[in-house]
Amino acid sequence: MEEITCKQQKQAGFTLPELLVVLFLLSLLSAFLMQCLFTLTEQQKQRIAFLELEDNLNLAMDWLKEDIEKSCAVLACSQEQLVLQQQRTGIQYTLGIDQQETEHLYPLEGKILYRKENIQWNRQPMANFIETFTISYLDKYGQLTEEPTAVCAVGIHLTGCWQNGRVEKQQIVRLMKKGYL
Repeated sequence: MEEITCKQQKQAGFTLPELLVVLFLLSLLSAFLMQCLFTLTEQQKQRIAFLELEDNLNLAMDWLKEDIEKSCAVLACSQEQLVLQQQRTGIQYTLGIDQQETEHLYPLEGKILYRKENIQWNRQPMANFIETFTISYLDKYGQLTEEPTAVCAVGIHLTGCWQNGRVEKQQIVRLMKKGYL
């Protein structure tokens, strides 16, 4: 009977090679899980950056639409600048360089869409990370025009890019009280 209890006592623990194999397998598993966690974190950051870009374009389009609908005239016709005349103020939209490029959470590239009323001292940033801001001017027949007095509607095309993704927003907005087919 003593021999059986002695053998049971000897087999109760793990040997050093067994412990080393278990530690090695645990380290492989933890390295794999850490890599998965890092990949998921990067994918989440990219998704959030892309959603921020999309939100910026939507915000810019909403501001532009609202200002154009309240405007009675276009004061100047150019590809990357929009100058509107409302009843009491003039509004100007332009693209500018991002002065706070290094302070963003994501390395998004692009310019800032600025809005300035003639009663303001400084221009206000409306949306970040805009790659292109293209304006087309349409007369009452829907034809492109460069004559500010003939403009009845404004076509807006905004583009932003993030790595392999591209967000585009476009819309045609009619000026206040202007006929347009």
